[in-house]
Amino acid sequence: MLALLAGVRTTPIFVCHLATRLVRLLGASTTRVLLSPQTMAKEEAKHRAANHDLYKLAATILASSFVRIDEKTKRLIFVWHSPKDARGKVKSYKAVVKATANGWELYLMSVHRMDRTSVRSVFKRTKSLEEWVKESAV
Repeated sequence: MLALLAGVRTTPIFVCHLATRLVRLLGASTTRVLLSPQTMAKEEAKHRAANHDLYKLAATILASSFVRIDEKTKRLIFVWHSPKDARGKVKSYKAVVKATANGWELYLMSVHRMDRTSVRSVFKRTKSLEEWVKESAV
């Protein structure tokens, strides 16, 4: 990952695998989530001092989160709350994954810290997987 963060690597790196049931919702044919150098460059430009340590948490966030789906963009949104730190504080994070149009690849689009208001906003504008599957079946 360091080579990608430093801009030395020009090909995507493997982040983790997602559960098959999740990737099927996106119409993807792979469980492998990748992080591209383009995403890193975009995040760096958009957030100037992008915290690359957040991307080191990506696999943990994707493996142990509440999963929501954004119907408009067909992206999976993972919301993770860290264990309490030494001061008793819990930190919340969001990671977003999307499939390519042909479904052959999955990409990690972003990883961010969130405050409580942002967490509530994500839950209001997205659906749980159960809700989405139920509505899609009708």
